[in-house]
Amino acid sequence: DGRAEDGPPRRGPARRTRGGGGVPEEQVGDLL
Repeated sequence: DGRAEDGPPRRGPARRTRGGGGVPEEQVGDLL
């Protein structure tokens, strides 16, 4: 997972969601 590289908690779950598919990409954009 790239969350360790990103650092900020917002980007962590956002990227992880993309790969895992927990939240639709629409919400992922909001998280970013």
